[in-house]
Amino acid sequence: MGHQANNPTAVLPATSEQKRAIFAAAKARKLDIDDIRAMTPAGSISELTRGQAAVMLDRLNAGQDRPARKRRGKAKGNAVRLISPKQRDYIADLVTVLGWSFEKYAGWLAKSLHIESPDQVATSKDAYVVIEGLKAIANRRKEAVA
Repeated sequence: MGHQANNPTAVLPATSEQKRAIFAAAKARKLDIDDIRAMTPAGSISELTRGQAAVMLDRLNAGQDRPARKRRGKAKGNAVRLISPKQRDYIADLVTVLGWSFEKYAGWLAKSLHIESPDQVATSKDAYVVIEGLKAIANRRKEAVA
């Protein structure tokens, strides 16, 4: 992921939300704890950094390291859908369109959405809220110019 190179929070320990999302994604793909450990650089979920957890979530979402069975339909019950690479890219594009630095984006997340860092945007639902917020800001800017 390109944005992690400029992301100072990428080296902090993985958040509990990221860890839960990893376990949820692994469970949905019928992976056991040994499979999850084998996917981690250090062989341990507790040793993951935020950046490594984000990459691991991207891998799980992209279908790498998962059984061939394809899941269809909506998530059922309390199932967690992880942020997709497409959503991550869309968020990055919106931040670029707004002309924001990583720090400004992180500050907006903390102030407006009470999300401590961009690495905590781990679920599809979180991504949806962020995307809609960024789109609203972009639309307000367009209306102000017109």
